[in-house]
Amino acid sequence: MYAVQSRNIIRLYKHCQITWKSNNTKNRLAFFQQIKVKNFEIVGTEVIKNGEAIRVRVEYDYQVLLKPGVKWLNPKGKVIDNSLKRMYSIVSVICEKEPYTPDLKGTWGVNPISFMKMKEVDVQRKKA
Repeated sequence: MYAVQSRNIIRLYKHCQITWKSNNTKNRLAFFQQIKVKNFEIVGTEVIKNGEAIRVRVEYDYQVLLKPGVKWLNPKGKVIDNSLKRMYSIVSVICEKEPYTPDLKGTWGVNPISFMKMKEVDVQRKKA
């Protein structure tokens, strides 16, 4: 999350999962230069095991500001403007030895697509 805050594409790419990096270049992370993340906190974690595969889901709550002129659609198709918004993401962190090969003796990496699925914080969600 600190790499997202700093908008450092090289640092972001370094922490991406091996499978994602095998199919993408740093340029695919340009989205993160269009946002400014502030005041983040981890609000939940979950470890998911499936045989040898293990994945950690991390839920973040944060504020985001889009650069002026940048338009982004939320999952419901509503345009998000560039005012400060409270958002959350459920990010997948996966341990792999090589692409498409989950292994606990491998390297942990973030799936950046999971972070990009930002959702606006719903007041009722926060009460739960």
